[in-house]
Amino acid sequence: MEDLSNCITRVTQELRTLQEQLQWARFQNSDPSAQNRVLNDLLNIGLIQDLKSAVDHMRNFLWSYIDSAAANCSPQGQVDHALQSHRLTQITEMLRVLHGSPASPPSFVEHVTLSVGRLLEKHDSQPQSSGERAA
Repeated sequence: MEDLSNCITRVTQELRTLQEQLQWARFQNSDPSAQNRVLNDLLNIGLIQDLKSAVDHMRNFLWSYIDSAAANCSPQGQVDHALQSHRLTQITEMLRVLHGSPASPPSFVEHVTLSVGRLLEKHDSQPQSSGERAA
């Protein structure tokens, strides 16, 4: 299990590095060929799906802990109830964060929907040329 903790620490550090690289201004100011390479890698190789899968596994692991804690909840057992309660509180918070909450930023789909809606509104509000009106 120590290897798991080390792995999670390493992945967390890598995700922080990724977070810095995913700054839109930084991406927008990069070379267009680099932009295309990044987008092609993300879309063609399925990296996002792999990342989502890893996060889903983390979520399943946390749910399994909750299920196990509930199944082993006995007053006579050698369970440290204060520690278990603290862990369950932390895990619940982690699952809430992974799931998203009303206070969190919009989801990817919500963000895309809003962006497309704005673009459609902008397009609809532009005057149409005579060729477009005939179509």
